[in-house]
Amino acid sequence: MKEKDCVYSIQAVDFPYIPTFLSFREGRAIVSAYAELPEKPELLMGDGCGINHP
Repeated sequence: MKEKDCVYSIQAVDFPYIPTFLSFREGRAIVSAYAELPEKPELLMGDGCGINHP
């Protein structure tokens, strides 16, 4: 698997750091970067613990 495109977004963070709520801190930047992709991918991979978080 090869990286096809790379985009990034810098956003102000207005949500406190709470380990189980990282998507509330990082979600806006992720959605903004996704919108900048020239072609939308068939698959996005991300690091996350989901419901198995200790």
